Amino acid sequence: MKIRTALLGLALTATLLTGTAITAGSSGHGQTAAAAPEDTELAPRTVDPRLFADTGDGGRNTDATVRQAADKKTSRLPCIAKREVRNVRYKGTRTEWPSAAEWRVSGWGPHQTLRLDRKVSVANKAGATFGLSVEILSASVGFDVTRTQEVGISASAELTQKAHYQLQAGAVYKVYSYEIYYTPGEWLVSGMWGSCIPKDNAKPYRAGSGTASKFWTFDHKTVKV
Repeated sequence: MKIRTALLGLALTATLLTGTAITAGSSGHGQTAAAAPEDTELAPRTVDPRLFADTGDGGRNTDATVRQAADKKTSRLPCIAKREVRNVRYKGTRTEWPSAAEWRVSGWGPHQTLRLDRKVSVANKAGATFGLSVEILSASVGFDVTRTQEVGISASAELTQKAHYQLQAGAVYKVYSYEIYYTPGEWLVSGMWGSCIPKDNAKPYRAGSGTASKFWTFDHKTVKV
């Protein structure tokens, strides 16, 4: 009897410390049961309202009904779905005569030789891109339109008359023309997501044209100044 009373006292102490109830079974051993939880307010779950939209399908939750419900909440704005380069053509060469000091040398004649031996920086060039990336334009014309390189000039001229001369160097470029076309589209925005997709039966139209120049070689000339 004293032993049973001691066990009940230990059970009451455990109940106060742990918040669980201990009951004595028929075998005399204690068993634990979880205490009833206090009433708590559960946080509401965030559910996509499109899943429960009235789409007239009797409440069936299918991909088709979700897409239909999403379309009801979608705003459509005009946009450019695609930009592309067309009709790239070689147009010939063009020579530029820079006025910077490293591109020319001067002297008096006669009986003198002007020499131009130095390094200069030359760069490929591109005209209007109409929003097209230079990577796509470069791939379309066949060369990097942003490339810059350092090359050496080597030229000379014999002066035979009594006059002041200038030996000038020029950069020769190969020139290509191109046209840029746009494909019209619609900007679909639903919630936080959006994308620009081509319109149904959309036809590309010409947005503009430009030229791209690739450095090829040097030229030089002697002029009286």
